[in-house]
Amino acid sequence: MSSTPEGSAMSVEASKFVLIKDAAQAVLDVIEQILREISVKFIALCIELVNYKQQKEFDSQRLAALLAILYIISFIDWDFIPVIGKIDDLVVMYYAFQYCCNQKQEKLARTIYEEYRTYFNIAVATWLLY
Repeated sequence: MSSTPEGSAMSVEASKFVLIKDAAQAVLDVIEQILREISVKFIALCIELVNYKQQKEFDSQRLAALLAILYIISFIDWDFIPVIGKIDDLVVMYYAFQYCCNQKQEKLARTIYEEYRTYFNIAVATWLLY
């Protein structure tokens, strides 16, 4: 009739497992969110560069998008240091996105990302870890 110590020990072990599982899922969700934001910003810069679904002349925003993309994909900077070497690329991407892209481009980039989520996550993870 009384609860056994073995039963409570099993319950503690089960709750530890659930806690570890939830923590791992939270970490994976954060990583996926970071990969999504990097992908969306890069796609939006590419949309600006190629003038996709826009009727604009070649202006300073397209030039900034071109220079940012060239800098991000170049091997000339500190990219030989994994992850740490990408910080400058992420800063350039952030400010170029703020300067060049509007909400319409961001919405279109999110739509494109959602269609090809797996491929973009693999590409960005590979890029970050290179």
